[in-house]
Amino acid sequence: MASAPKTTTQTTTTEPWAGAKPYLESVYAKYDTALQNGQPQVWQGQTVADQSNETKLAQQMAMNAATSGNTTSMINNATNATNNLIQSGGANQQANNTYSNLMNGLNIGSDPSTGGIAALLSSTANTTAPGSQTYANIANGTNPGVGASQGAMTAAQGVNPTNANLQATASGANIGNNPYLNQSIANNQQQIADMLKNSTLPSLNGQAAALGRNGSGAFASQINSATDTAANQMAKVATDMYANQYNTDVNSMLNANTQLSNNYNTGISNQISAANNLSNASAQNSNTQLAGAQGLDQNYQNSISNLSSLLGQQSNMYNQGVSNNLNNANLALNAANAGTTASQGAANTQLSAANNAGNIYQNSLLPAETIGNIGAMNDAYNQQVLNGQISQWDQQQQGPLIQLANFANILNGGGYNSQTSQTTQPGNSALSNILGLGSAFLGFLSDRRTKENIVRIGKSPNGWDMYSYNYIGDDEKYVGPMAQEVEAVRPDLVTEIDGLKWIHNDTFKDLRVSESVY
Repeated sequence: MASAPKTTTQTTTTEPWAGAKPYLESVYAKYDTALQNGQPQVWQGQTVADQSNETKLAQQMAMNAATSGNTTSMINNATNATNNLIQSGGANQQANNTYSNLMNGLNIGSDPSTGGIAALLSSTANTTAPGSQTYANIANGTNPGVGASQGAMTAAQGVNPTNANLQATASGANIGNNPYLNQSIANNQQQIADMLKNSTLPSLNGQAAALGRNGSGAFASQINSATDTAANQMAKVATDMYANQYNTDVNSMLNANTQLSNNYNTGISNQISAANNLSNASAQNSNTQLAGAQGLDQNYQNSISNLSSLLGQQSNMYNQGVSNNLNNANLALNAANAGTTASQGAANTQLSAANNAGNIYQNSLLPAETIGNIGAMNDAYNQQVLNGQISQWDQQQQGPLIQLANFANILNGGGYNSQTSQTTQPGNSALSNILGLGSAFLGFLSDRRTKENIVRIGKSPNGWDMYSYNYIGDDEKYVGPMAQEVEAVRPDLVTEIDGLKWIHNDTFKDLRVSESVY
Protein backbone atom coordinates (compact mmCIF):
# COMPACT_ATOMS: atom_id res chain seq x y z
CA MET A 1 0.00 0.00 0.00
CA ALA A 2 1.19 3.58 -0.72
CA SER A 3 2.15 5.71 2.28
CA ALA A 4 0.94 9.29 2.85
CA PRO A 5 3.00 12.07 1.22
CA LYS A 6 5.59 13.64 3.44
CA THR A 7 6.42 16.69 1.30
CA THR A 8 4.72 18.58 -1.52
CA THR A 9 5.81 18.73 -5.15
CA GLN A 10 4.43 20.69 -8.10
CA THR A 11 2.14 18.82 -10.52
CA THR A 12 0.73 20.21 -13.74
CA THR A 13 -2.82 19.16 -14.53
CA THR A 14 -4.47 19.65 -17.89
CA GLU A 15 -8.23 19.98 -17.72
CA PRO A 16 -10.49 18.73 -20.54
CA TRP A 17 -13.05 20.87 -22.29
CA ALA A 18 -15.78 21.76 -19.84
CA GLY A 19 -18.51 20.36 -22.10
CA ALA A 20 -16.74 16.98 -22.32
CA LYS A 21 -15.71 16.74 -18.68
CA PRO A 22 -19.00 15.31 -17.30
CA TYR A 23 -19.00 12.65 -20.01
CA LEU A 24 -15.36 11.80 -19.41
CA GLU A 25 -16.00 11.46 -15.70
CA SER A 26 -18.94 9.19 -16.49
CA VAL A 27 -16.83 7.13 -18.93
CA TYR A 28 -13.97 6.79 -16.46
CA ALA A 29 -16.39 5.88 -13.68
CA LYS A 30 -18.03 3.20 -15.82
CA TYR A 31 -14.62 1.93 -16.94
CA ASP A 32 -13.47 1.81 -13.32
CA THR A 33 -16.63 0.03 -12.25
CA ALA A 34 -16.21 -2.53 -15.01
CA LEU A 35 -12.63 -3.22 -13.96
CA GLN A 36 -13.59 -3.42 -10.30
CA ASN A 37 -16.29 -5.92 -11.23
CA GLY A 38 -13.64 -8.11 -12.83
CA GLN A 39 -14.22 -7.16 -16.44
CA PRO A 40 -13.08 -8.25 -18.85
CA GLN A 41 -13.26 -11.84 -17.58
CA VAL A 42 -10.78 -14.31 -18.95
CA TRP A 43 -12.22 -17.36 -20.76
CA GLN A 44 -12.43 -20.07 -18.11
CA GLY A 45 -13.13 -23.04 -20.35
CA GLN A 46 -10.70 -25.31 -22.18
CA THR A 47 -8.72 -23.75 -25.00
CA VAL A 48 -7.91 -27.01 -26.81
CA ALA A 49 -10.79 -29.00 -28.28
CA ASP A 50 -11.18 -32.63 -27.25
CA GLN A 51 -10.06 -35.24 -29.74
CA SER A 52 -12.84 -36.63 -31.91
CA ASN A 53 -13.97 -40.24 -31.63
CA GLU A 54 -12.49 -40.86 -35.10
CA THR A 55 -9.06 -39.68 -33.94
CA LYS A 56 -9.19 -41.88 -30.84
CA LEU A 57 -10.39 -44.84 -32.92
CA ALA A 58 -7.60 -44.32 -35.49
CA GLN A 59 -4.98 -44.16 -32.72
CA GLN A 60 -6.31 -47.38 -31.18
CA MET A 61 -6.45 -49.11 -34.58
CA ALA A 62 -2.85 -48.10 -35.32
CA MET A 63 -1.77 -49.32 -31.87
CA ASN A 64 -3.60 -52.63 -32.38
CA ALA A 65 -2.00 -53.10 -35.81
CA ALA A 66 1.49 -52.33 -34.47
CA THR A 67 1.19 -54.62 -31.43
CA SER A 68 -0.77 -57.44 -33.07
CA GLY A 69 0.70 -60.90 -32.64
CA ASN A 70 -0.03 -61.62 -36.30
CA THR A 71 1.97 -58.55 -37.34
CA THR A 72 4.91 -59.55 -35.14
CA SER A 73 4.78 -63.16 -36.38
CA MET A 74 4.53 -62.07 -40.02
CA ILE A 75 7.49 -59.70 -39.76
CA ASN A 76 9.54 -62.34 -37.87
CA ASN A 77 8.74 -64.94 -40.54
CA ALA A 78 9.73 -62.51 -43.28
CA THR A 79 12.99 -61.76 -41.46
CA ASN A 80 13.76 -65.48 -40.97
CA ALA A 81 12.97 -66.28 -44.61
CA THR A 82 15.23 -63.47 -45.79
CA ASN A 83 18.06 -64.57 -43.48
CA ASN A 84 17.75 -68.18 -44.68
CA LEU A 85 17.92 -67.07 -48.31
CA ILE A 86 20.96 -64.90 -47.55
CA GLN A 87 22.74 -67.85 -45.92
CA SER A 88 21.78 -70.58 -48.40
CA GLY A 89 21.25 -68.58 -51.57
CA GLY A 90 18.17 -70.76 -52.22
CA ALA A 91 20.39 -73.65 -53.44
CA ASN A 92 19.14 -77.26 -53.59
CA GLN A 93 21.79 -79.33 -51.78
CA GLN A 94 20.63 -82.63 -53.27
CA ALA A 95 20.85 -81.12 -56.76
CA ASN A 96 24.35 -79.81 -55.98
CA ASN A 97 25.43 -83.29 -54.89
CA THR A 98 24.08 -84.73 -58.13
CA TYR A 99 25.97 -82.12 -60.16
CA SER A 100 29.14 -82.97 -58.25
CA ASN A 101 28.76 -86.70 -58.90
CA LEU A 102 28.10 -86.15 -62.60
CA MET A 103 31.13 -83.86 -62.90
CA ASN A 104 33.31 -86.67 -61.52
CA GLY A 105 32.28 -88.83 -64.51
CA LEU A 106 30.72 -92.30 -64.90
CA ASN A 107 32.74 -95.46 -64.07
CA ILE A 108 31.74 -97.65 -66.99
CA GLY A 109 34.45 -100.34 -66.55
CA SER A 110 36.03 -102.60 -69.19
CA ASP A 111 34.21 -104.96 -71.60
CA PRO A 112 34.37 -108.44 -69.95
CA SER A 113 33.84 -110.18 -73.29
CA THR A 114 37.21 -109.03 -74.67
CA GLY A 115 39.25 -111.63 -72.78
CA GLY A 116 36.81 -114.42 -73.60
CA ILE A 117 36.89 -113.66 -77.31
CA ALA A 118 40.71 -113.68 -77.28
CA ALA A 119 40.84 -117.04 -75.45
CA LEU A 120 38.27 -118.55 -77.82
CA LEU A 121 40.29 -117.45 -80.87
CA SER A 122 43.47 -118.89 -79.38
CA SER A 123 41.77 -122.19 -78.54
CA THR A 124 40.19 -122.51 -81.96
CA ALA A 125 43.47 -121.78 -83.79
CA ASN A 126 45.58 -124.23 -81.75
CA THR A 127 43.13 -127.13 -81.28
CA THR A 128 42.54 -130.00 -83.74
CA ALA A 129 38.94 -130.86 -84.42
CA PRO A 130 37.98 -134.00 -82.46
CA GLY A 131 36.52 -135.57 -85.60
CA SER A 132 39.97 -135.94 -87.14
CA GLN A 133 41.12 -138.40 -84.50
CA THR A 134 37.88 -140.34 -84.87
CA TYR A 135 38.44 -140.72 -88.54
CA ALA A 136 41.97 -141.97 -87.76
CA ASN A 137 40.63 -144.52 -85.27
CA ILE A 138 38.13 -145.82 -87.82
CA ALA A 139 40.89 -146.11 -90.39
CA ASN A 140 42.97 -148.11 -87.91
CA GLY A 141 40.06 -150.45 -87.27
CA THR A 142 39.29 -149.30 -83.80
CA ASN A 143 35.55 -149.10 -83.06
CA PRO A 144 34.93 -145.67 -81.48
CA GLY A 145 31.27 -146.37 -80.73
CA VAL A 146 31.84 -147.42 -77.15
CA GLY A 147 33.78 -144.29 -76.31
CA ALA A 148 31.28 -142.11 -78.11
CA SER A 149 28.33 -143.65 -76.25
CA GLN A 150 30.17 -143.29 -72.94
CA GLY A 151 30.72 -139.61 -73.70
CA ALA A 152 27.04 -139.19 -74.55
CA MET A 153 26.04 -140.77 -71.25
CA THR A 154 28.43 -138.52 -69.32
CA ALA A 155 26.97 -135.47 -71.04
CA ALA A 156 23.44 -136.64 -70.25
CA GLN A 157 24.36 -137.00 -66.57
CA GLY A 158 25.61 -133.42 -66.48
CA VAL A 159 23.50 -130.36 -65.53
CA ASN A 160 21.38 -128.88 -68.26
CA PRO A 161 22.97 -125.43 -68.89
CA THR A 162 19.55 -123.82 -69.24
CA ASN A 163 18.67 -124.74 -65.66
CA ALA A 164 20.88 -121.96 -64.28
CA ASN A 165 18.86 -119.40 -66.27
CA LEU A 166 15.61 -120.71 -64.75
CA GLN A 167 16.72 -121.03 -61.11
CA ALA A 168 16.14 -117.39 -60.09
CA THR A 169 12.68 -117.28 -61.67
CA ALA A 170 11.69 -120.68 -60.29
CA SER A 171 12.76 -119.72 -56.74
CA GLY A 172 10.51 -116.61 -56.80
CA ALA A 173 13.48 -114.24 -56.46
CA ASN A 174 12.20 -112.19 -59.40
CA ILE A 175 8.74 -111.61 -57.94
CA GLY A 176 8.19 -107.86 -57.50
CA ASN A 177 11.58 -106.96 -59.06
CA ASN A 178 10.34 -105.41 -62.30
CA PRO A 179 12.61 -102.30 -62.52
CA TYR A 180 10.14 -100.41 -64.71
CA LEU A 181 6.95 -101.05 -62.70
CA ASN A 182 7.20 -98.06 -60.32
CA GLN A 183 7.96 -95.65 -63.16
CA SER A 184 5.00 -97.02 -65.15
CA ILE A 185 2.72 -96.55 -62.11
CA ALA A 186 4.07 -93.02 -61.60
CA ASN A 187 3.40 -92.18 -65.27
CA ASN A 188 -0.21 -93.38 -65.05
CA GLN A 189 -0.79 -91.55 -61.75
CA GLN A 190 0.76 -88.37 -63.21
CA GLN A 191 -1.75 -88.49 -66.06
CA ILE A 192 -4.59 -88.59 -63.51
CA ALA A 193 -3.01 -85.72 -61.54
CA ASP A 194 -2.53 -83.69 -64.74
CA MET A 195 -6.16 -84.30 -65.69
CA LEU A 196 -7.26 -83.04 -62.24
CA LYS A 197 -4.96 -79.99 -62.36
CA ASN A 198 -5.36 -78.97 -66.02
CA SER A 199 -8.96 -79.94 -66.74
CA THR A 200 -11.19 -80.90 -63.80
CA LEU A 201 -10.25 -78.14 -61.31
CA PRO A 202 -10.11 -75.32 -63.92
CA SER A 203 -13.53 -76.44 -65.17
CA LEU A 204 -14.98 -76.37 -61.64
CA ASN A 205 -13.37 -72.98 -60.97
CA GLY A 206 -14.81 -71.61 -64.22
CA GLN A 207 -18.30 -72.90 -63.41
CA ALA A 208 -18.14 -71.51 -59.85
CA ALA A 209 -16.87 -68.15 -61.10
CA ALA A 210 -19.64 -67.97 -63.70
CA LEU A 211 -22.25 -68.72 -61.01
CA GLY A 212 -20.60 -66.48 -58.43
CA ARG A 213 -20.03 -69.44 -56.08
CA ASN A 214 -16.31 -69.04 -55.43
CA GLY A 215 -15.61 -69.63 -51.76
CA SER A 216 -19.00 -71.33 -51.14
CA GLY A 217 -19.39 -74.62 -49.31
CA ALA A 218 -20.81 -76.28 -52.43
CA PHE A 219 -17.80 -75.19 -54.46
CA ALA A 220 -15.43 -76.49 -51.77
CA SER A 221 -17.38 -79.79 -51.72
CA GLN A 222 -16.97 -80.12 -55.52
CA ILE A 223 -13.24 -79.47 -55.25
CA ASN A 224 -12.89 -82.05 -52.43
CA SER A 225 -14.93 -84.60 -54.38
CA ALA A 226 -12.82 -84.15 -57.51
CA THR A 227 -9.61 -84.42 -55.47
CA ASP A 228 -10.82 -87.58 -53.67
CA THR A 229 -11.86 -89.16 -56.98
CA ALA A 230 -8.44 -88.47 -58.48
CA ALA A 231 -6.70 -89.87 -55.38
CA ASN A 232 -8.86 -93.04 -55.53
CA GLN A 233 -8.07 -93.48 -59.23
CA MET A 234 -4.35 -93.07 -58.56
CA ALA A 235 -4.52 -95.62 -55.73
CA LYS A 236 -6.48 -98.04 -57.94
CA VAL A 237 -3.95 -97.70 -60.76
CA ALA A 238 -1.11 -98.58 -58.37
CA THR A 239 -3.04 -101.49 -56.81
CA ASP A 240 -4.09 -102.96 -60.17
CA MET A 241 -0.61 -102.71 -61.69
CA TYR A 242 1.07 -104.18 -58.60
CA ALA A 243 -1.49 -107.03 -58.59
CA ASN A 244 -1.08 -107.72 -62.31
CA GLN A 245 2.71 -107.69 -62.02
CA TYR A 246 2.55 -110.02 -59.03
CA ASN A 247 0.31 -112.46 -60.91
CA THR A 248 2.65 -112.30 -63.91
CA ASP A 249 5.70 -112.95 -61.71
CA VAL A 250 3.96 -115.90 -60.02
CA ASN A 251 2.99 -117.39 -63.39
CA SER A 252 6.57 -116.97 -64.58
CA MET A 253 7.79 -118.74 -61.44
CA LEU A 254 5.35 -121.61 -62.02
CA ASN A 255 6.36 -121.88 -65.68
CA ALA A 256 10.04 -121.89 -64.71
CA ASN A 257 9.45 -124.71 -62.23
CA THR A 258 7.54 -126.64 -64.88
CA GLN A 259 10.42 -126.15 -67.31
CA LEU A 260 12.94 -127.29 -64.70
CA SER A 261 10.86 -130.40 -64.09
CA ASN A 262 10.70 -131.06 -67.81
CA ASN A 263 14.44 -130.55 -68.09
CA TYR A 264 15.00 -133.01 -65.26
CA ASN A 265 12.77 -135.63 -66.92
CA THR A 266 14.48 -135.00 -70.22
CA GLY A 267 17.86 -135.51 -68.52
CA ILE A 268 16.72 -138.85 -67.09
CA SER A 269 15.40 -139.82 -70.49
CA ASN A 270 18.67 -138.82 -72.08
CA GLN A 271 20.62 -140.92 -69.59
CA ILE A 272 18.44 -143.93 -70.38
CA SER A 273 18.86 -143.33 -74.08
CA ALA A 274 22.62 -142.94 -73.64
CA ALA A 275 22.77 -146.20 -71.68
CA ASN A 276 20.91 -147.96 -74.47
CA ASN A 277 23.25 -146.47 -77.01
CA LEU A 278 26.20 -147.59 -74.92
CA SER A 279 24.86 -151.15 -74.74
CA ASN A 280 24.36 -151.19 -78.47
CA ALA A 281 27.63 -149.44 -79.30
CA SER A 282 29.51 -152.61 -80.02
CA ALA A 283 26.84 -153.58 -82.54
CA GLN A 284 27.09 -150.35 -84.42
CA ASN A 285 28.98 -150.45 -87.70
CA SER A 286 31.59 -148.10 -88.84
CA ASN A 287 29.01 -145.77 -90.33
CA THR A 288 27.32 -145.41 -86.92
CA GLN A 289 30.74 -144.78 -85.34
CA LEU A 290 31.47 -142.24 -88.05
CA ALA A 291 28.11 -140.58 -87.37
CA GLY A 292 29.02 -140.43 -83.67
CA ALA A 293 32.34 -138.86 -84.53
CA GLN A 294 30.59 -136.33 -86.71
CA GLY A 295 28.15 -135.68 -83.88
CA LEU A 296 31.04 -134.96 -81.49
CA ASP A 297 32.53 -132.59 -83.98
CA GLN A 298 29.16 -130.86 -84.42
CA ASN A 299 28.72 -130.61 -80.67
CA TYR A 300 32.11 -129.01 -80.44
CA GLN A 301 31.15 -126.51 -83.10
CA ASN A 302 27.87 -125.91 -81.32
CA SER A 303 29.62 -125.30 -78.02
CA ILE A 304 31.97 -122.84 -79.68
CA SER A 305 28.98 -121.16 -81.32
CA ASN A 306 27.12 -121.11 -78.01
CA LEU A 307 30.15 -119.69 -76.22
CA SER A 308 30.56 -117.06 -78.88
CA SER A 309 26.87 -116.24 -78.63
CA LEU A 310 27.12 -115.93 -74.84
CA LEU A 311 30.13 -113.67 -75.16
CA GLY A 312 28.14 -111.55 -77.61
CA GLN A 313 25.24 -111.41 -75.18
CA GLN A 314 27.64 -110.48 -72.41
CA SER A 315 28.98 -107.65 -74.52
CA ASN A 316 25.46 -106.54 -75.38
CA MET A 317 24.54 -106.54 -71.70
CA TYR A 318 27.62 -104.46 -70.95
CA ASN A 319 26.70 -102.00 -73.67
CA GLN A 320 23.15 -101.91 -72.37
CA GLY A 321 24.50 -101.21 -68.90
CA VAL A 322 26.57 -98.35 -70.27
CA SER A 323 23.50 -97.01 -72.06
CA ASN A 324 21.44 -97.36 -68.88
CA ASN A 325 24.10 -95.52 -66.90
CA LEU A 326 24.08 -92.71 -69.43
CA ASN A 327 20.29 -92.58 -69.38
CA ASN A 328 20.31 -92.56 -65.59
CA ALA A 329 22.88 -89.77 -65.66
CA ASN A 330 20.61 -87.75 -67.94
CA LEU A 331 17.65 -88.45 -65.67
CA ALA A 332 19.70 -87.41 -62.64
CA LEU A 333 20.79 -84.24 -64.43
CA ASN A 334 17.22 -83.43 -65.41
CA ALA A 335 16.06 -84.10 -61.86
CA ALA A 336 18.84 -81.90 -60.47
CA ASN A 337 17.92 -79.13 -62.89
CA ALA A 338 14.28 -79.45 -61.93
CA GLY A 339 15.22 -79.39 -58.24
CA THR A 340 17.35 -76.30 -58.76
CA THR A 341 14.55 -74.58 -60.67
CA ALA A 342 12.03 -75.51 -57.97
CA SER A 343 14.36 -74.29 -55.23
CA GLN A 344 14.93 -71.00 -57.03
CA GLY A 345 11.20 -70.65 -57.55
CA ALA A 346 10.57 -71.34 -53.86
CA ALA A 347 13.30 -68.87 -52.92
CA ASN A 348 11.75 -66.21 -55.15
CA THR A 349 8.34 -66.95 -53.65
CA GLN A 350 9.73 -66.64 -50.11
CA LEU A 351 11.53 -63.41 -50.99
CA SER A 352 8.39 -62.00 -52.58
CA ALA A 353 6.36 -63.02 -49.52
CA ALA A 354 8.96 -61.39 -47.24
CA ASN A 355 8.76 -58.19 -49.30
CA ASN A 356 4.97 -58.30 -49.19
CA ALA A 357 5.04 -58.58 -45.39
CA GLY A 358 5.96 -54.89 -45.15
CA ASN A 359 3.27 -54.00 -47.69
CA ILE A 360 0.69 -56.01 -45.76
CA TYR A 361 1.65 -54.20 -42.56
CA GLN A 362 1.41 -50.81 -44.28
CA ASN A 363 -1.94 -51.80 -45.80
CA SER A 364 -3.17 -52.80 -42.34
CA LEU A 365 -2.57 -49.18 -41.28
CA LEU A 366 -4.57 -47.70 -44.18
CA PRO A 367 -7.96 -47.88 -42.38
CA ALA A 368 -6.41 -46.18 -39.35
CA GLU A 369 -4.85 -43.50 -41.58
CA THR A 370 -8.14 -42.88 -43.38
CA ILE A 371 -10.10 -42.64 -40.14
CA GLY A 372 -7.25 -40.58 -38.66
CA ASN A 373 -7.53 -38.08 -41.53
CA ILE A 374 -11.26 -37.81 -40.90
CA GLY A 375 -10.53 -37.38 -37.19
CA ALA A 376 -7.96 -34.67 -37.95
CA MET A 377 -10.52 -32.76 -40.00
CA ASN A 378 -13.06 -33.14 -37.20
CA ASP A 379 -10.46 -32.05 -34.63
CA ALA A 380 -9.59 -28.99 -36.72
CA TYR A 381 -13.26 -28.13 -37.09
CA ASN A 382 -13.90 -28.62 -33.36
CA GLN A 383 -10.91 -26.39 -32.59
CA GLN A 384 -12.28 -23.74 -34.95
CA VAL A 385 -15.65 -23.93 -33.22
CA LEU A 386 -13.96 -23.60 -29.81
CA ASN A 387 -11.77 -20.73 -31.05
CA GLY A 388 -14.90 -19.03 -32.33
CA GLN A 389 -16.53 -19.43 -28.92
CA ILE A 390 -13.44 -18.00 -27.21
CA SER A 391 -13.29 -15.11 -29.69
CA GLN A 392 -16.99 -14.43 -29.20
CA TRP A 393 -16.46 -14.48 -25.42
CA ASP A 394 -13.54 -12.04 -25.70
CA GLN A 395 -15.58 -9.73 -27.92
CA GLN A 396 -18.48 -9.84 -25.48
CA GLN A 397 -16.14 -9.08 -22.58
CA GLN A 398 -14.16 -6.38 -24.41
CA GLY A 399 -17.09 -4.78 -26.23
CA PRO A 400 -18.34 -2.53 -23.41
CA LEU A 401 -14.79 -1.42 -22.51
CA ILE A 402 -13.93 -0.71 -26.14
CA GLN A 403 -17.11 1.34 -26.51
CA LEU A 404 -16.16 3.37 -23.44
CA ALA A 405 -12.63 3.83 -24.82
CA ASN A 406 -13.97 4.95 -28.19
CA PHE A 407 -16.30 7.43 -26.48
CA ALA A 408 -13.36 8.73 -24.44
CA ASN A 409 -11.37 9.17 -27.65
CA ILE A 410 -14.16 11.29 -29.09
CA LEU A 411 -14.34 13.39 -25.94
CA ASN A 412 -10.55 13.80 -25.80
CA GLY A 413 -10.61 15.00 -29.38
CA GLY A 414 -11.99 18.34 -28.16
CA GLY A 415 -8.68 19.29 -26.52
CA TYR A 416 -7.94 20.73 -23.06
CA ASN A 417 -8.59 24.41 -22.33
CA SER A 418 -7.25 25.02 -18.85
CA GLN A 419 -4.32 24.14 -16.67
CA THR A 420 -3.84 24.19 -12.91
CA SER A 421 -0.85 23.35 -10.82
CA GLN A 422 -0.07 22.25 -7.31
CA THR A 423 3.06 21.15 -5.59
CA THR A 424 3.40 18.03 -3.46
CA GLN A 425 6.38 16.35 -1.90
CA PRO A 426 6.44 12.63 -2.75
CA GLY A 427 6.39 10.11 0.05
CA ASN A 428 7.98 6.69 0.03
CA SER A 429 5.52 5.03 -2.39
CA ALA A 430 7.35 2.68 -4.72
CA LEU A 431 5.11 3.79 -7.57
CA SER A 432 5.76 7.47 -6.81
CA ASN A 433 9.48 6.89 -6.78
CA ILE A 434 9.61 5.12 -10.14
CA LEU A 435 7.07 7.38 -11.82
CA GLY A 436 9.08 10.42 -10.77
CA LEU A 437 11.90 9.31 -13.01
CA GLY A 438 9.80 9.97 -16.10
CA SER A 439 8.92 13.58 -15.31
CA ALA A 440 11.77 14.86 -17.46
CA PHE A 441 10.07 13.76 -20.69
CA LEU A 442 6.46 13.29 -19.53
CA GLY A 443 6.50 9.53 -20.21
CA PHE A 444 5.02 6.55 -18.36
CA LEU A 445 6.82 3.64 -16.76
CA SER A 446 5.54 0.53 -18.48
CA ASP A 447 8.39 -1.96 -18.05
CA ARG A 448 7.06 -5.50 -17.54
CA ARG A 449 9.79 -6.11 -14.96
CA THR A 450 8.23 -3.48 -12.61
CA LYS A 451 4.77 -5.06 -12.76
CA GLU A 452 3.01 -8.06 -11.24
CA ASN A 453 -0.38 -9.76 -11.35
CA ILE A 454 -0.36 -9.16 -15.11
CA VAL A 455 -3.58 -10.29 -16.87
CA ARG A 456 -4.30 -9.74 -20.54
CA ILE A 457 -7.77 -8.18 -20.93
CA GLY A 458 -7.94 -7.70 -24.70
CA LYS A 459 -6.75 -5.39 -27.46
CA SER A 460 -6.99 -1.66 -28.04
CA PRO A 461 -8.94 -0.50 -31.11
CA ASN A 462 -5.69 -0.10 -33.05
CA GLY A 463 -4.32 -3.48 -32.05
CA TRP A 464 -2.10 -3.08 -28.95
CA ASP A 465 -2.46 -5.82 -26.32
CA MET A 466 -3.86 -4.31 -23.08
CA TYR A 467 -3.18 -5.72 -19.61
CA SER A 468 -4.45 -5.27 -16.06
CA TYR A 469 -1.62 -5.10 -13.48
CA ASN A 470 -0.14 -3.39 -10.44
CA TYR A 471 3.39 -2.14 -9.86
CA ILE A 472 5.55 -4.20 -7.55
CA GLY A 473 5.17 -2.74 -4.03
CA ASP A 474 1.94 -0.89 -4.93
CA ASP A 475 -1.53 -2.47 -4.75
CA GLU A 476 -3.25 -0.01 -7.06
CA LYS A 477 -4.42 -1.49 -10.39
CA TYR A 478 -3.56 -0.08 -13.81
CA VAL A 479 -4.46 -0.85 -17.41
CA GLY A 480 -2.04 -0.37 -20.28
CA PRO A 481 0.42 -1.99 -22.70
CA MET A 482 3.82 -3.50 -22.00
CA ALA A 483 6.83 -1.37 -22.97
CA GLN A 484 8.66 -4.42 -24.33
CA GLU A 485 5.79 -5.15 -26.75
CA VAL A 486 5.56 -1.51 -27.85
CA GLU A 487 9.33 -1.42 -28.37
CA ALA A 488 9.19 -4.50 -30.59
CA VAL A 489 6.84 -2.65 -32.99
CA ARG A 490 7.67 1.06 -32.41
CA PRO A 491 11.08 1.39 -30.74
CA ASP A 492 10.84 5.16 -31.22
CA LEU A 493 8.03 5.27 -28.62
CA VAL A 494 10.15 3.68 -25.84
CA THR A 495 12.97 5.26 -23.81
CA GLU A 496 15.12 3.47 -21.24
CA ILE A 497 15.96 5.36 -18.04
CA ASP A 498 18.15 3.79 -15.36
CA GLY A 499 17.61 0.40 -16.97
CA LEU A 500 13.77 0.65 -17.03
CA LYS A 501 11.61 1.13 -20.11
CA TRP A 502 9.25 4.14 -20.39
CA ILE A 503 6.67 4.75 -23.11
CA HIS A 504 6.09 8.20 -24.63
CA ASN A 505 2.81 10.11 -24.55
CA ASP A 506 2.63 9.63 -28.31
CA THR A 507 2.07 5.96 -27.61
CA PHE A 508 -1.31 6.80 -26.09
CA LYS A 509 -2.14 9.05 -29.00
CA ASP A 510 -1.35 6.17 -31.26
CA LEU A 511 -3.44 3.86 -29.12
CA ARG A 512 -6.21 6.42 -28.76
CA VAL A 513 -6.59 5.06 -25.21
CA SER A 514 -4.32 6.28 -22.40
CA GLU A 515 -3.29 4.12 -19.50
CA SER A 516 -5.95 4.23 -16.82
CA VAL A 517 -5.11 4.40 -13.15
CA TYR A 518 -7.59 3.69 -10.42
